[in-house]
Amino acid sequence: MLLPPTISAPVTIFEKVFVDVMFMHPHSKNYGYIVCAKDDLTGVVEASPLINNNSKELAKFFWEKIYCRYGAIGQVVTDNGSEVKGAFEILIRKLNIPHVRVSPYNKRAGGVVERGHFILREAIVKACPKRAKDGQIKNWHKHIDAAVFADRVTISSVTGYSPYFLLHGVEPLLPFDLLEATFMVEGFRSGMTTSDLLALRIQQLSRHASDLAKAADALKAARLNSREQFIKRFEHRLLKSEYSPGDLVLVQNSQLEMTVNRFKTHPRYLGPYEVERRTQGGSYKLKELDGTLLQKNVAAFRLYPYISRNGPEFQKLTQESNHLTDPSQYAEETSRVEEDSESEWDQVD
Repeated sequence: MLLPPTISAPVTIFEKVFVDVMFMHPHSKNYGYIVCAKDDLTGVVEASPLINNNSKELAKFFWEKIYCRYGAIGQVVTDNGSEVKGAFEILIRKLNIPHVRVSPYNKRAGGVVERGHFILREAIVKACPKRAKDGQIKNWHKHIDAAVFADRVTISSVTGYSPYFLLHGVEPLLPFDLLEATFMVEGFRSGMTTSDLLALRIQQLSRHASDLAKAADALKAARLNSREQFIKRFEHRLLKSEYSPGDLVLVQNSQLEMTVNRFKTHPRYLGPYEVERRTQGGSYKLKELDGTLLQKNVAAFRLYPYISRNGPEFQKLTQESNHLTDPSQYAEETSRVEEDSESEWDQVD
């Protein structure tokens, strides 16, 4: 009697997880296997390199990468190999997780994980550099995390969503989304295979030293330029780097920054206060003019020097302001410019 074909239709994440071990050749730093676990609904993959394909290594992977990250699993599906017995089987029983073993005569029952892991393995192979002497891949174990993340942020042709979005509910911020640097890779084209797409995504996600150095230089130059512009624009602002005990200061009312009606009915600055001392962390201990200490320290960026109208600082600023706006000074400058212009025209004639 033939049974009708059945399908897996999970409705919650990690209701069913497929676990499989792939053999890799050649070895990479003593690693010879990759263990993968894939959630049936979201397609989220976790993977790690293994030195030995045994139940202890598999149990360690399942405990660290699956249970400690995602909690209890509804069901675990594996093949019937020796690595899923012993320590792994003991762990699964201890966690009360149902364990389904696929018969070696019915490999199609594990088709979800077999196909997904094949694509992941092909992506890792294509992203690895080749050895010059024999053309074999090398250091494939270093590309596993990037391959897993690339697979996680790639839109699934089945669900229409990335596994990352289905798991977290938001799309990830990738390095090439940032303004400081772009990590574009040539080779994208229409009609690519999934493994080729993942291989290019791995290259995107790999932050090469040259790209970072170039981005760091550009960022440093831009910030230095911004700093110079800031200094020129606000060189006459009343700011001080440090305040001494006894200095009078105003405190910016920073609570107004988060209100809608800021600066309308409330004072922008509080005080004046007298500086008691500067703390080791850079903030200031202030007190009222009658000597009462404020309970909380105040950050340095909120402080502005208090300048009395009768003080020498105010008189100096007033003189500088009058010099800039003095009509006679403006007339003198205008006359000098006109004379220079007439002299230049006379030389041309």
